[in-house]
This record gives sequence, structure tokens and C-alpha cells, in this order.
Amino acid sequence: MEKILIRFDKREHDIQMAKLNGAVRRANQMVSEINDVNGYVMTPADIQDALRSQGERASTGVLKASEADLNRLDIRSKALRDSTVKSDQEAYYLALNKYKDLREYAYDIAVDDSCKVHLASGVEERIKDQYSHYIQTEKGKAIYEAQQKVVEGMNEILKLSNLFTNVSINQIASPVFGERRVVLFELRYDNL
Repeated sequence: MEKILIRFDKREHDIQMAKLNGAVRRANQMVSEINDVNGYVMTPADIQDALRSQGERASTGVLKASEADLNRLDIRSKALRDSTVKSDQEAYYLALNKYKDLREYAYDIAVDDSCKVHLASGVEERIKDQYSHYIQTEKGKAIYEAQQKVVEGMNEILKLSNLFTNVSINQIASPVFGERRVVLFELRYDNL
């Protein structure tokens, strides 16, 4: 049986999608900030590591980039080298910790070869399904159709009655204790 959509919670769906899109924006900001630390350019694997764990992979890259810059500038002072490397590492971890809340969305985010962060494939469909309520069985479909008939009947009672402005099933019928059936209340039909 093909599943039948009975309700889609657009408000909750839109809230979740806004959170995910915000996470993507913030992840791109994180990449930009980390890339600004010392000219080190994060790779897609570095970005995934930063989002999903402690970011040790990119930390190693930042360290190597710092040492390469110091060697290129021919700076030999151990104190200067140590303080520069320490400063770069601190700047890296400061930026990483600023965005640590993104780990919550790490598996909903993907990184392309150009190091741009975007929603992973299938996430939008999964979120849509998460806030969609379906009937997926023949039994469920039969129950839903029976429920629709009850609602149509109750609406017809409201149209015909002058006394009822609001009606509930408990005013019209009652379940029989211990049995799987419902009986009608006797109403003064002609006076309604």
C-alpha cells in the first residue's frame, strides 16, 4: 500500500530547517575563522573532524603551518617560535570551542571539495518525513476512513440541531464496558 499523508507539521518542520540552515552558516563561519588563524586552509576532512570530534586533525595542520611560516621567515628564536605556535594553537581552539554546539548537527552537515559546508544529501527529505504523519497499512487506512465517517456524521448532527453548538462523541455515543462496541445515547431527536 502506498502511504497516505494525513498531516504535515509545517511549523515544526520550518523551525528544524531554520536550525539546520543556521548550523550550516555557522559552520562556514567557523571554517573562515580557523582559516584566518595563520593562513592554514582546512581540508574537507579537517572540517568533518572539527565538527564531529575534537578537531585534532586541523590542530596538527595549524601547528605545521605555524612552523612552516616561522621557517620561511627564518625565525630561530625558540621563545618567539614557541609563543607564536602557542598563540596560533590558542586562536584555533578558541575558534573551535566557539562553535562546539555544531557537533549536534555534525551528521546533518556535509562538506564539498571546495570546503563549503552545506546540508548533507537526504537531510531535507528526512526532516520532512519526521514531521509528516502517514497511514501505511490497510488497517490504518480503514480506521482513518471510519473516523472520517464519524466526523462527517457529527458535522451533520451540528447542521441539523439547534441545541448543539459544540458536540463531542461522548454526547452522542458511549463505549460498552468490556466490549469492543459503542451504543448510541437516546436523544430527544425531535426536540433537537
